[in-house]
Order: sequence, then C-alpha cells, then structure tokens
Amino acid sequence: MNANVFHFIFVPSDPLQTEADLEKMINLLCDAAEDNNKSYLLQSRTLDNRTPLVLAVCHPRCNKTMIEILMDKYDIHQYLLAFDLAAKRHIEKFDSLEPLINHFNSVAINQRNKLIQIACRHNCVKMLEWLIQKEDFSKFILKKKLNYII
Repeated sequence: MNANVFHFIFVPSDPLQTEADLEKMINLLCDAAEDNNKSYLLQSRTLDNRTPLVLAVCHPRCNKTMIEILMDKYDIHQYLLAFDLAAKRHIEKFDSLEPLINHFNSVAINQRNKLIQIACRHNCVKMLEWLIQKEDFSKFILKKKLNYII
C-alpha cells in the first residue's frame, strides 16, 4: 500500500470526528514531521500514486484551510488526481476543492478543461453542476437549447 500516517488521517473512520479534531491532527503531524526532518512523508505516494492531498479532498471533515496546508507540497498532477478521486467517490461537499479551483484559475488556466472532463468521466453530476456554476468555467460550456455540449 505504501501509505503513511498522513494518508491514514484522511481515511474517515470515526463519525464523531470534528473538523477541529482533523485540523489539530494535521497541524500536530506537520509540525512533528518538520521538527524531525521527515517532511518527505507529506510527499509520499501510495502504490496507486495518491498523496495525502488526494485523500484529503474526499474526507467529509476536511476544509479549505487543511487543503491549503497540503497544496504547496504537490504539483498539478496531484491536483488533477484529487479531483478525479472526488468525482469517482461522488463527494457531496465541494468546499475543500475551492483552493484547487483557485490554483487552476490563477496558475494552471490551460488545465481547467480537464476538470470538466473528470466530472463527466465519473458521471458526477453534482460536481459538473458545481463546475459549470463557476464563472471561470463557463467558457468551456456551449449552451445549445437545453443541452450542454462539452
């Protein structure tokens, strides 16, 4: 599996865990990793190439702040994998994806169309609707009567 503690904290196992609990865990582990020169643990990947960020976006208690803590450790490919897993799992809460959207809008404009493709590939209607509502994504959608052509 090749996972470490940073991967496992984003596997939802306790329904009573709060956002504050999860954020505290992230901060404690990040500080401990830095203090012990083990920051590389944040960049490690599972056998299917998932970093802690990819798992974080699907955790029901993960928020924007936590995603922002993790984002600077990864590249655009991990951001796409994060969207891919979120679409595959049909997440209901898209707040944790906001920092990634902001990155696509400011730094990776030429990659934004892939997000629409990811939502469609996994038949994730709610994510597609959410992306379409985003002002910056409207140019990737052509309205033709009642149908959307992508």
